Amino acid sequence: MDSAWWLALLLAVPIGIATNLLTPQIAKVGARYNSRLRRRLDERTQRQRQRAEEYVDDPSSYESYLMLAILRTTLIYAIGGVVSSPFALAAYSVPNRNLGAWFYLWDVLFGISQLVNLVATIAVLNIAREAMKTVSVVRNIRAERRQALRSSAEVAARQSGKAEAAASS
Repeated sequence: MDSAWWLALLLAVPIGIATNLLTPQIAKVGARYNSRLRRRLDERTQRQRQRAEEYVDDPSSYESYLMLAILRTTLIYAIGGVVSSPFALAAYSVPNRNLGAWFYLWDVLFGISQLVNLVATIAVLNIAREAMKTVSVVRNIRAERRQALRSSAEVAARQSGKAEAAASS
């Protein structure tokens, strides 16, 4: 019984993490088939693009956003450690594992400790994933603007070349 419980917990943790990491991709696939979900996903993408354009226009707010993301991840990990540590310490201070019910208390306390750490890790992964998406969108916008600037400079150069050719004729 005890080994089955640990095996179930051992399998549930990676499955839970994979589920949380794959949820956005599954939502995108589902959006193709569900117009309401597609509309919400499009609105979210549009809001993210608008926010990224603001970051491109104001580099100091972009730096602030990135620093805030770093501080949020640090804070979440710190809170997770502060909350989970007493449970882990209590689990390791159970007097003797051979005392029947005390053994199960150790399992429960240690499980709570690991669960708190898992929740903190998932929260940090979500923050990091969102920040990475924002960085990617900002890079794309900057690349689009650089390309547009190059194109307009090339058009201006062609036009000035035509004007010089016409003037010399």
